[in-house]
Amino acid sequence: MISVLPVPEKERVRFCETHPVCREYSCIYSAVEGGREIGWFSVREEENRLVIAQMQLTGRSAAKAMGEEEKLIVELMIRSAASYALNRYLPELCCEEASLESYLPELKFEKNSVGVYTIPLQKLIHKCADCQKPKNEI
Repeated sequence: MISVLPVPEKERVRFCETHPVCREYSCIYSAVEGGREIGWFSVREEENRLVIAQMQLTGRSAAKAMGEEEKLIVELMIRSAASYALNRYLPELCCEEASLESYLPELKFEKNSVGVYTIPLQKLIHKCADCQKPKNEI
């Protein structure tokens, strides 16, 4: 099973030494499967949005196209970032990671006027049909 969790504060220094993490971040997440890191990303909070500054799949060459398994891992990490944004009442998610540019439109991200891919959270995370019904209808 894949888990995507924030890198604990006590491990952050070691993590930053072994990964090219951007300087300005609010949180760093690591994706792990079977005790092995398979990817990571860093985010920073800005007014009314969360920015995915960097996202990397461990051992992936940027030159080759992503396969279906890699797309699944990226989507899981993006949805984890969206959950982080939702918990902070940030209505928009942005992604600055250039290596994902060809995949982001598949997830309904759109390029804004300054060339950054963005998506309103309600397009990425939404309640299931039963959760949207008024309580007396359930």
